[in-house]
Amino acid sequence: MKFSTRTLALFLVLVLTLATLLVGGLSRVTVSPAPLVHPQSPSGTLAKGDAPASASLAPASQLTSVSPVVGRPHAPVLSAAGVSPAAVSLTWTATNDLFFANYTILVSTVGPSGPWSAVGVVATQSSTSFSTASLSPGAAYWWVVLEFNSFGSSSGSNVIQVNQPTLAYLTFTKPTSASADFNWTNNASYGGALGFVTYSLYEEKNASAPLLVATVVNPTTRTFTEGGLAGGAGYTFYLNTTECYSACGQGGEQLTTTQSNPVTFGTTFALGASLSATRNVVDTGESDLFTCNPSGGVAPYNYTWTFGSSTPAAGPGSESRAYSSPGPAGVSCEVTDSTSAHATAATTVSVNAAPSLTLTTNRTAADAGEGITFDCTPSLGTPPFVTGWSFGDGSPNGSSSASHSYTTAGRYVATCSAVDATDTQAAKSLSLTISPPLGISAGVSSAVVAPGTALHFTGQGRNGSGSYPTTSWSFGDGTVSAVANASHAYAVPGAFTSTFHVTDSNGIALSTTLTVQVRALTVVAAPLSSSTTTGHSMLFNATAAGGAGAPYNYSWTFGDGSVGYGANLHHAYASAGSYHPSVLVRDRLGATNSSALPAVSVTVPPPTPPLLSAFELLAIALLLGLLVALLAFARLRRTQSEELQSVAPWVPQTDPNRTVKGVKICRSCGTANLPIRSTCEACGADLPRWARRGP
Repeated sequence: MKFSTRTLALFLVLVLTLATLLVGGLSRVTVSPAPLVHPQSPSGTLAKGDAPASASLAPASQLTSVSPVVGRPHAPVLSAAGVSPAAVSLTWTATNDLFFANYTILVSTVGPSGPWSAVGVVATQSSTSFSTASLSPGAAYWWVVLEFNSFGSSSGSNVIQVNQPTLAYLTFTKPTSASADFNWTNNASYGGALGFVTYSLYEEKNASAPLLVATVVNPTTRTFTEGGLAGGAGYTFYLNTTECYSACGQGGEQLTTTQSNPVTFGTTFALGASLSATRNVVDTGESDLFTCNPSGGVAPYNYTWTFGSSTPAAGPGSESRAYSSPGPAGVSCEVTDSTSAHATAATTVSVNAAPSLTLTTNRTAADAGEGITFDCTPSLGTPPFVTGWSFGDGSPNGSSSASHSYTTAGRYVATCSAVDATDTQAAKSLSLTISPPLGISAGVSSAVVAPGTALHFTGQGRNGSGSYPTTSWSFGDGTVSAVANASHAYAVPGAFTSTFHVTDSNGIALSTTLTVQVRALTVVAAPLSSSTTTGHSMLFNATAAGGAGAPYNYSWTFGDGSVGYGANLHHAYASAGSYHPSVLVRDRLGATNSSALPAVSVTVPPPTPPLLSAFELLAIALLLGLLVALLAFARLRRTQSEELQSVAPWVPQTDPNRTVKGVKICRSCGTANLPIRSTCEACGADLPRWARRGP
């Protein structure tokens, strides 16, 4: 058999599609639609409101833990095209999934194994980039892209770690008393959707409002000289770096701005330092960003950090730190300027234990359609908490206590997710087994019965948990049975409603009813007569009704030792006397009832008279004589007819008075007629009244 090239191509497409669905089904994950909550960038002081502010993502309401499956033939390959202190631009290869639904971008702030949160969805298969801002400078993030198809399957890209660069660091030198040369760093890598916009240098003179003194549009230009400084004044400068991370140059672009450390010089102010933390309360494992801000003194500045009881260590103006143990944590920084002056600042951060969840439910096994209550109680962490449930069947609930019923049997995992006031996320799951809806069937051996007849009741549960520890019957007459297959007899007539109850091992109860009609068995019987003679067969009949119904069986005793069977039958008594017949009736289930008939009087009949009387014999003789005469007359007529037929052909038309062999000839038409006729049989003319036999 030969196959065309088109047929082979279609077959290969079908095979690849089935393989894609199979592999996609093995890596299926469910992603919460809630955005990730990122630590906000440190806020800086902006000049006269004209410097753009950093944007932050909305707080997440849920956390979804996933384990992305990496390495599918069509899985995306993820890379970071650009990164700056507060923003990142991601790009990946397009998939070849014929049933593409979307790309979902996940991030983790803990490690390459999650937990993960969804921060964006890209619905176009050829669109392979995503960017976001409001990230924490100096922090580490782990990113992955999931490609979902229209069947709900997904494939994950490689997991990449992106370390956000630290903030721009501003330094200066004073070539003259009236000028200052500024230099700064920029650790960003621009690419993808992330692009540079401007450097903005701000000046504060004698603690006045910030004034924009320079705007630099070339990212590689990182120096600026400010002249015309007033003698004897105190100056503070800082640098804002503005970047575009979406729709750059297209109008409506999205910008993010980060602020460098401030530098202060002049002789007006003594060297001072202040220390700020992004959060004053954090949970264990969560990073907090600390910034040491010098004031006064003579730049450049050097920084020395001490965290708790650790050894002091030199570092940049901003440091990020995560704590593994709860409790108060002290942080201090020491600033040293170019004149070797020192200033110290310190703060304390409250570190709470990471949030923990306690899950309770009224049942972990239930039938489909039955309500299950869920309760999620967070503890530790930093209240208040935002808590919600995901029940594993696509039905979320945004509260800590919820009630839910599953419509389809199967195994489900219900997950509670919580986010505390520090944006630390926690999740915990429990497994549930859902059985098909409980069913029930019941029957009885007969719906109609006579009192006292035992009936067999059968009951059975179906589906549910498959185990039915409790079954019972209520027969409607005040009696019950604790078995599914029971026997019961009703004592009195009436209509009774029997109810079968079943409860499965999930505690789900169900019942069904059936009706039994209990009817008294009645019999009416009588002989044809109350008296008879010996040897004479008389009719006996009986009619039964009620009970379990037909067929009815009739058994007769006639009082003379004889028995008979049937509703109607004959019986002859052999001897004279008074007899007491009775009949016993059985219905179709064996219930019986009897009826005693009135006494039958039997006498000997009188002698038999002669068979025929004299009058009867005479009448019979007369009848026999009449029969013989009729037979003779018939024979004579037949003979005359035969003679007429033999003479007629040759008899001529002659005188009608003439006869031939006693045959009359009609004078009108010449037809031969029998001598007994008075009119011609042919034309009806009168014939002579006499006749003679002869030639």
